[in-house]
Amino acid sequence: ETVEISLRRAGNQFVTAALLNGEVELQLLIDTGAATTIVDANVLAAHGYDLWSKPQQLFLTANGVVEAPVLSFDTLSLGTATTSTITVGALPLAMSNEVDGLLGMNFLRHYDFRIDQDRAVLELNLR
Repeated sequence: ETVEISLRRAGNQFVTAALLNGEVELQLLIDTGAATTIVDANVLAAHGYDLWSKPQQLFLTANGVVEAPVLSFDTLSLGTATTSTITVGALPLAMSNEVDGLLGMNFLRHYDFRIDQDRAVLELNLR
């Protein structure tokens, strides 16, 4: 069964609405080059998550290698497509106010996925 998720264009890229732990609404840029989903550290801190007591991990970014906290969440959902127990990196991101982070392959790898650019839809089929 294919789940279709509406996307919003951001230049040549696409953004989707996501729900973290069933309560934190996010706008995530689809980034198939990101191994791990990333959420802006300020967004997570604003929702009350303690970032600095969490384990640190190295991340390769466009600005080089950075060390940042890693948090584990029970769920990440795009519409009815949900992945359980997902790791999220908390990095400071210099993105527009309309994007809270990057949707990485640790979510997408659970699905056969396709972006229909003409309809601005992400098609997900559970593997």
